[in-house]
Amino acid sequence: MDSKTKIYFEEHFEKILANAELDDYFILTDEAKNRLKILFTLYCSKIPVLIEGSTGTAKTKSVEMLSVALNKYLNYIDKTILNIEKENTELIRFNMSNETTLDDILGRIVSNENSCSGLKFENGPFVDAFKNGKILLFDEVNLASDIILDYIQTALINKEITINLNKEDENSKINIEMNSNFRIFATQNPKSNDYVLSRNELSEKFLSRFVVLKFKESEKKEY
Repeated sequence: MDSKTKIYFEEHFEKILANAELDDYFILTDEAKNRLKILFTLYCSKIPVLIEGSTGTAKTKSVEMLSVALNKYLNYIDKTILNIEKENTELIRFNMSNETTLDDILGRIVSNENSCSGLKFENGPFVDAFKNGKILLFDEVNLASDIILDYIQTALINKEITINLNKEDENSKINIEMNSNFRIFATQNPKSNDYVLSRNELSEKFLSRFVVLKFKESEKKEY
């Protein structure tokens, strides 16, 4: 999204939100609006975003509402005036856990009647968003293992995903380039108090790939 489009969005922000058919349970407080503006700015900058906050601080809901507003906006504007194409604002949400495997986020080989081999590779959420330029939301990212986190970090650095379909055959590797419209958001609860034993401490190298936002508890409920 270019600077002209960004300015257009900001000028029509209130109108777009008012007509975006946001979740009835999401109350658009001044604080919520400000968060959406910040998330939108980072979306335009294509910078990975990590949102930290306790349960109930609307981390996930804010990203979901950003996707809804963007979708409404890109259907609302006059694309002939701005000379832009519609971006893919579809949101893919995946909840991390300490049992998540690489196959869960990358994909796996499944049966396929229409294939000569009878098999095909079915994209997981990371590959789908990465390849097709969608918005990806990894919830509870600090529950993921170091293997998962290292893989995500490497993919963001190289702007490429490498998948080995057969570990015994080096020629079975496939490389997937990052779509220019790919966006990634992640959320985590703080590693403190009730969460201290179950969550990993994200490395400085991993965190260096993200802008970290901290959502504090609001006096007014947003959903």
